[in-house]
Amino acid sequence: MKADINPLLKTEIGTQVMVVERFIKQCEMAAMKDDGVISKEERALLNKIAKASQKYVAELKKLY
Repeated sequence: MKADINPLLKTEIGTQVMVVERFIKQCEMAAMKDDGVISKEERALLNKIAKASQKYVAELKKLY
């Protein structure tokens, strides 16, 4: 972690990381909610969401 980062910004970045991780889980739950299974199309979309989210989180973590 960088020592010179504003502690309030550091907190916000950490919060955003947690929000994104929760978002991925909520998307998975939503995909199952309608019929109880995740279809191939839903799985493909979930994979894209997870991949994009992980890239975002990786960039955020570089700011620490």
